[in-house]
Amino acid sequence: MASFIHIADTAHAFEGERKTTEQRLDEWRLQTYYRGLPLVLLGLFAGSLLAVYALLGSFDTTLIVGWLCLHTAMLGYRAQHYFMYRQNGIENHTLAWWQRHALMGPIAGGVVWAVAVIVFMPTLELPGRMLLVFIIGGFSAAAVGITSAYLPSLYAWTLTAQLTVTLMTFATASGPTEFSMGVMLTFFTVALLFFGNSNSRSMQKSFVDATRQAALQSEVSMLEARTRSAIEHIPSAVALFDGEDRLVVWNHHAVLLFPELRSKWQIGTPFIEIIKSSPAWLSLGHMEENGGTTKPVLDVDQRLAQHNKPQGTWEVALHDGRWLQVQEARMPDGGYITSFIDITNLKREEIVLREAKNEAERANQAKSQFLALMSHELRTPLNAILGFAEGIKSQQFGDLKEEYVEYATVIKESGNHLLAVINDILDLSKIEAGQMTLMPEKIDPGRSLQSALRILQEKVRNAELEVLVEIEDDLPALMADARAVHQMLLNLLANAIKFTAPGGKITMEAKRQGDDLLLVVTDTGIGIAPKDIEAVLRPFGQVEDTLRRTEQGTGLGVPLTKSLMELHGGKLEIFSKLEHGTRMCLVFPPDCIVPASERTPETAS
Repeated sequence: MASFIHIADTAHAFEGERKTTEQRLDEWRLQTYYRGLPLVLLGLFAGSLLAVYALLGSFDTTLIVGWLCLHTAMLGYRAQHYFMYRQNGIENHTLAWWQRHALMGPIAGGVVWAVAVIVFMPTLELPGRMLLVFIIGGFSAAAVGITSAYLPSLYAWTLTAQLTVTLMTFATASGPTEFSMGVMLTFFTVALLFFGNSNSRSMQKSFVDATRQAALQSEVSMLEARTRSAIEHIPSAVALFDGEDRLVVWNHHAVLLFPELRSKWQIGTPFIEIIKSSPAWLSLGHMEENGGTTKPVLDVDQRLAQHNKPQGTWEVALHDGRWLQVQEARMPDGGYITSFIDITNLKREEIVLREAKNEAERANQAKSQFLALMSHELRTPLNAILGFAEGIKSQQFGDLKEEYVEYATVIKESGNHLLAVINDILDLSKIEAGQMTLMPEKIDPGRSLQSALRILQEKVRNAELEVLVEIEDDLPALMADARAVHQMLLNLLANAIKFTAPGGKITMEAKRQGDDLLLVVTDTGIGIAPKDIEAVLRPFGQVEDTLRRTEQGTGLGVPLTKSLMELHGGKLEIFSKLEHGTRMCLVFPPDCIVPASERTPETAS
């Protein structure tokens, strides 16, 4: 069975010609005029026969027959236009033609009667005059109802036939009776115009009311069509129920999604019949069985309670493996709208993502275990190597050749470098695993700068660099992990030394900026391109253009510094420009700053 919604059937109802109000009013009037024309023509023809019978004794037979033939031809002319109207109707582009011919008929008829009155009334006696007046008045009274539908027709008849007979009655009056007839005809003419205008206004009011009603109906129909179109194009199964829980509207997706309801998609189907015919509509969710499988929870009473008081959305797992998301809501008129969205693909992706997450967690755990093992396996022999290298370097057991002492020095430096790399890797792993614990204490930021410089002073001299330390006066103490701060400053200063050519300059600053406290290391080295800053912040990330570097590294210093700053609630900011140097800032938030009133002499600069 097809869906109840048929968009194509409702759309054509709003297609058509646009017409102005006046055009539609004139068209409607002429249609009214022509619809009543057969009765008018029949009445005029019958009246003509009666007039011939009544006037046959007062006029020459030839004149009567000629007048009758002429009048019959006029009636035939009007009848021809009526048949044309029946065949073609009154179209907008022929409206002017219909108006002209609707006017020509009364003019022609009025002229014929006017000529007859002018020619024959002076020669008639009083009874003949009265008969002629009453016949014309009767024709006028019979025609006023239809001619007033198109007022120019009424005016044409009145100004020709009716006005002529009135004036001729006064012109040929020879006594009180004739004058009384003239006065009566004057009142009759005025009444004819009054009732014709009144009838025309009444028709116009009826037309306006009908037009408004049609416009309202059209607007309601358009709104209904738009609503139906919107429901049909919603990418989910939708069904609407009235206040008595009877099916009103559904869309094509509902028909496709629930083939078991094929015989139920009918207007007026109760909601309870639908839920009893479809497990998907009856289900309130799913429950886990032994073995990890799922099945729908089916309960008619609970489902009806949920339907009567809708409370958002829920998910249903069907026996065929599909997953549906159900949503119900109450409509303003007391009805309900129910929608079903097929989320099977989303659920499958969710399962894949969950498995990938679990796999990643297992891999991360294995990595942590591996690093913990490597920490022991690498540090133990490395410490022995460093110890024996120190003993050889210091010639603990006797003099050695200078070459051996030099080799021992190289062994110790390489071992220290390897130990630093291992420590950095372990620290990063701890931070990523959330196992790094900070030990905050009050530290002097100025002394931290000077301590880092003292440790790397020899490297500074070997690199032939100038280092300036600028510490702002009355600088407050930091509440931070001293080891972490020391390590971060060493990383930044070591980076600046490695990437600054001999003769360059490095500046180390400790200062306030607003509510924050900054520890800054600025160099005049090779700089970093803006597009490479993101790579520098990634573990093991290195910039490709390293031709001017004096030493190689693992790319862990800056990422480790960034992670340690984030643990403190702060951030690492990098400002750099190629060939103009780099500025790296450790930005400590107000939470890490010790108020001046709490500083101790040990933390004073």
